[in-house]
This record gives sequence, structure tokens and C-alpha cells, in this order.
Amino acid sequence: MAQTKAPLWKQVRDALAEDIRGGTLQPGERLPTEQVLSERFGVHRHTTRRALQELREMGLVRTDQGRGSLVLERPYEYQMGRRTRFSENMSLNSLNARSHFLYGDVIPASDIVAERLEIPVRSKVSYIKMYGEAGGKRVFVASQYMPYTDMEDLIRYFRETGSMTRSYARYGISDYFRKVSRITTRMSNADEGAVLGLAQKQPLLVVEYVNVDKRDRPLEFGVTRFCGERMEIVVRGEV
Repeated sequence: MAQTKAPLWKQVRDALAEDIRGGTLQPGERLPTEQVLSERFGVHRHTTRRALQELREMGLVRTDQGRGSLVLERPYEYQMGRRTRFSENMSLNSLNARSHFLYGDVIPASDIVAERLEIPVRSKVSYIKMYGEAGGKRVFVASQYMPYTDMEDLIRYFRETGSMTRSYARYGISDYFRKVSRITTRMSNADEGAVLGLAQKQPLLVVEYVNVDKRDRPLEFGVTRFCGERMEIVVRGEV
């Protein structure tokens, strides 16, 4: 390794980061073992281990117990603002995207659903479970709750169109807006992993939100779980 003022672990980190960003190491490819990397750079394994830790913190690799380090794909950008639409967001990444229906039913509103939609507890709501796909990859799974009154066929419309925007248009709702988004993180569970095609538990970006119509009436309460390795959320200020 060339002699520089930078610590050895930084030199190893920067060299590997350049390999990843330059395409020498492709997304989904496994890095050589710590021993092989140590021999390549002529450093101790502790130095290599520190470099890999830095690459993990930079979001360039993921280390699986007993399986080594994997080069991560660059996440898609998901912009969140007053008008938040999945297909429009993915078009900014030059990707075709669509939502897929998984399950739907009319159910009684729980305490939290009733509070978010500002309706009485146990009122009828349309429940839809779906997943979103972009660039051939599943990027989120979502649960959505909408007031049943005056939108009795909403589940059927969504099954037909795969679009909440077009489904709402059937009821004369031409636009809707994001009132609030609450973003948290947690690890995926077995059901989410199966839908998203995850080989093991992975971090999720969990967005709990409320959408309202032009008169500021709650139209939709939802919880979207984004695959943390495939998506990054960008929250922009509204004018």
C-alpha cells in the first residue's frame, strides 16, 4: 500500500469504496474475506475490520454473520412532501413503478385508526394491504385504512387500477395531500421479509401517515414499511 499520512484503515476503506463506486465491485457481490483483503493491502486483519466497519456506516456494504460483507445497491430516493406519490417519486429515479394488491377487507376501526381518521371507534373502514415495486425490486409493503362511508367500492377499484389516485378519482376526489408523516425504524418481521423478498431480518423505514382531501378531511391512514437498503427518504421543506 502506498505511503500516505492517512491511517491504514482509511486507505483500505477509500480503496474499497473506490472499487464499489467505480464498478469493480458490483451491487450484490461479496467482498473477499478479511484475510484476503489483509493480504491484498498488506495490513493486519484488525485494520481491515475497521475499514469494513466504516464502509458499513457509509451504507456501502452489509455484513452478514458468517457470510462476509455484501456490496449494497444505491438506494432509490423517495421524496416526501405535501403531495407524496409513489409512481411520481420513482419516475424521478427514471424507474417504472407500480403498486400491487395483496389483500383487502372491510373491518371495524381500531382505536388508533379511528383517531387518525377522526371517526368513531369500530366504524367501517376499507383495509388494503399492498406492496410497491420499482425497477423490478419490491421496495415497500403498506397497510392502508380509508373511511368506508361514501367509498364502498374502493377496494375493488384499487384491485382494478393498482392506483389509489385513480381509485379516489372514481369518487370525484381529484387531489389529496399529506397532513403528517411519522418516520421510525425497526427490523423486518417474517411476513414483511416474505413480501419484500428479504433473506433475513433487515432494517425498515416505517412511515405512519395521514392524507387529507382539499377540505382537510382525513382520507387515508397508512403505515408503509420501506426496505431500508433499497430506499432513502428525502423530506423537503414546503413553500
